[in-house]
Amino acid sequence: MSTMSIFERLIETEKLPSPAPAVLRLIQLTGAETIAPETIVDLIETDYELAHDLVQYANSALLVPGRTVLSLRKMVTELDTRIVVSLALGFSLLSRYRTGNCHEMDYANFWSASLAQAVAARAIAEIQNRFNPDELFVCGLLSHIGVLALADLFPEEYGNLINAKTNEPEILIREKELFGITHLELTAEMLQKWGLSEQYTLVVRFHENPNTYNFSDAQSFEISRLLYLSLLLSKILILEFPLLEKLHHAEQLGENYNIRENEFGPFFDKLVYHWQEWSRIFDIPCQQCSLYDQIRTLEAKQTDNQDPDSISKKICILAVDDDPLTLLSLKKILSGEGKELLTAEDGEEGLNIALEKQPHMIITDWRMPKMNGLELCRILRRTSTTQHIYIVMLTSCETDDELIQAFEVGADDFITKPFTPKVLEARIHSGERLIRYQKTISHDREVIQKYATQLTSANRQLQTMAMTDPLTGLPNRRSAMNRLASAVAETLRHGEKLSCIMIDIDHFKKVNDTFGHESGDMVLKAVATTFHRKARMYDIVSRTGGEEFLVICARSDLLESQQLAERLRLAIADLRITLEKACIQVTISLGVATWNSDFINGEALIRAADKALFKAKKNGRNRVELTDI
Repeated sequence: MSTMSIFERLIETEKLPSPAPAVLRLIQLTGAETIAPETIVDLIETDYELAHDLVQYANSALLVPGRTVLSLRKMVTELDTRIVVSLALGFSLLSRYRTGNCHEMDYANFWSASLAQAVAARAIAEIQNRFNPDELFVCGLLSHIGVLALADLFPEEYGNLINAKTNEPEILIREKELFGITHLELTAEMLQKWGLSEQYTLVVRFHENPNTYNFSDAQSFEISRLLYLSLLLSKILILEFPLLEKLHHAEQLGENYNIRENEFGPFFDKLVYHWQEWSRIFDIPCQQCSLYDQIRTLEAKQTDNQDPDSISKKICILAVDDDPLTLLSLKKILSGEGKELLTAEDGEEGLNIALEKQPHMIITDWRMPKMNGLELCRILRRTSTTQHIYIVMLTSCETDDELIQAFEVGADDFITKPFTPKVLEARIHSGERLIRYQKTISHDREVIQKYATQLTSANRQLQTMAMTDPLTGLPNRRSAMNRLASAVAETLRHGEKLSCIMIDIDHFKKVNDTFGHESGDMVLKAVATTFHRKARMYDIVSRTGGEEFLVICARSDLLESQQLAERLRLAIADLRITLEKACIQVTISLGVATWNSDFINGEALIRAADKALFKAKKNGRNRVELTDI
């Protein structure tokens, strides 16, 4: 049966993921006729969440830093209709399918990886400047939507496939065997049904291995390779080990897209930041990926410090038996490269050695003086430092009851005496394989734990950097807007008072022109320090840009905030910044606004304070003005 026939049968089930009704209507209209921007806006606005996501995307400073507020209507007017519909499609699916029927499917990780690929594809397209970044964003976001579809259509079967931890080429083979269609084929069919161009659906279908398909044009092949690079970068972002090998490969491929070797580090770090910011915007959990140099340094250290024999070094074996001839035989059998042998003549001595040396394996006789093998085994299993030891029990009897008794107290294997050397060696080798496997798992766990710890630390630094003004150490505009949004939410929820103060250093350009930018930086730091010292504990002081500052006054009305503003003004008027050859004195102008029911968000409150600040400047500077009530 052809892929198309299988797809048609899947459509008939009416269980395939589908975008919101407004988006489906948009797809129908754009496919049949020329559609007016007003019609697009009206349709999108029927879905509040979709409209919000599109405006969030268009307004984001991650796309165009410093861009003024862009409405949905302006976005639709400025962008190609096809791109608007594609973006609406992507955001609609992201919003509607956060969870699904397959219990083994990690839906949060799926969307996190998809968003990582979308952000990476957009970033590469922006650098190359040959393909539309918004279209590549959508392709990256939806490039594996077929996985989501198969997991929801066949939750049990796909769950088993996930549990098998099959590698990527084998996954495609198993999908074809189980469902008659791979997730890439299904993705391409779904995207084509939703109106994406034939070129993009084709490159998405083959982007996991673009060299396996003979594209009819060079441009499609190039887009497919671009998507492959974005996929590779997304795997690094979601911490799919090993990272360094993928990073090297990504660096090599980056050369094809104007990302030179010395530019790859900054490019990757920016990608980490953008991915985490987009994840925050769309409320998608994301891994705490480290920065480029930290990944290189960490994995280089692990490579340098890893002893080649750290996993396969000698296995330590303790033989415990009161029969000297048995011990002698064990010494002969167990001696050789890769083994370290310890011996004990009774159970008590064996226990002491086990507690001190913690061998990987113990071969113990059952019947011994002072402490028999069962007692020894029972104690070892109850002790946290020795409960992992592989234990082989030796006995001259082999009844069912004895076997059961030995395994019940914790023995891993059972050998009768007299033993055949070859049989004993085979049993020891079997135990060694298990021990080495356990050591490998333990080593990997330690590496991952160490890596996770360092990533957590690195991302705390990254988060701090992203939310802090590097010159003054105050929160930056992004941090201030986040905190203001929280303060507004509290005001709306509990009726708390809320005000803010906009501040501008008077004639600051003159300071830079007269004394130089380095002196100007010293003035900014001194002013910031004064603000921080004079503000109240619950005030949030931030630098929003240049010589502008914002103070968020929680639980404060207009009068209380006016008093704080006046205190700050007087403190700066008294401030003297001493340089090598000069003493600088500056003044500030301040505008105060307080929350009222006419405001719809924190930005409205800031605009009101900004108007009051403008009035302070117009009225002569070095003064506090209040918003018009």
